[in-house]
Amino acid sequence: MKSVQFWTLGLALLLVLRTAPVRGDTPEWMNLPLMPVGGGAATTLAAQRGQVMLVNFWATWCVPCRYELPEMAALEQRLHTRGFRVLAITAETEREPIAAFIKRLGVTVTALMDKDSALHAAVSVKVMPSTLLLNRQGEVVKTYQGFDRRIGIKPMEDDVLALLEIHP
Repeated sequence: MKSVQFWTLGLALLLVLRTAPVRGDTPEWMNLPLMPVGGGAATTLAAQRGQVMLVNFWATWCVPCRYELPEMAALEQRLHTRGFRVLAITAETEREPIAAFIKRLGVTVTALMDKDSALHAAVSVKVMPSTLLLNRQGEVVKTYQGFDRRIGIKPMEDDVLALLEIHP
């Protein structure tokens, strides 16, 4: 009986190892199309690889997003020459209200639409705002959910600086 259990366990382990993604493989969700709010051709997260990124999931109805996005935009402005980007992704589909929201905030960020919410679903966005920190290889290093105005984006900034190898 023990040999059957051993072989069953071995087979199960082999299947897990065979289906596990190899480091460096691009997860499918990195290739999902995202439409620029300002118009133009679709892009993907995979196309942005090579930079440290905060991929921020937000919505125009999200009150904390109104405070978080300007802080992220300021961080990007400060660190963009070091290979850092913020991608602000919404599941909303009407360009004009999204563009008006961004303009009202007075920020310059790469705003993208996840028109069918496929990316939101693939990375299990449940809270607004939610943010993924991706390293230069496009791997998720950390996730953040919600926003606390008392703390701001300081924890994210510290993690970004560490990935960029900038020591304050």
